[in-house]
Amino acid sequence: MSKLMKVTVCQLDNRPGHRAEAIAALAEHARAAGTELVLLPEMPFSTWLGTETEPDAARWLHSVDEHRRVLVDSRSRTPR
Repeated sequence: MSKLMKVTVCQLDNRPGHRAEAIAALAEHARAAGTELVLLPEMPFSTWLGTETEPDAARWLHSVDEHRRVLVDSRSRTPR
């Protein structure tokens, strides 16, 4: 018999003033629910880049930096 995995699928509120609270709430939910895998949309930790009609390298780099920062911070919330 195969083992089932508990998965949480979530869309985060990624607006700058709400992001930290949304991430903290997701972490608490995942911990309380016994989640083994959290599935989020692509690049969920910054303002969506598709809102502008012209590519902006500075915005893209800022977005990548934000994602890296959140991923590093999230490691401290991950049970080992």
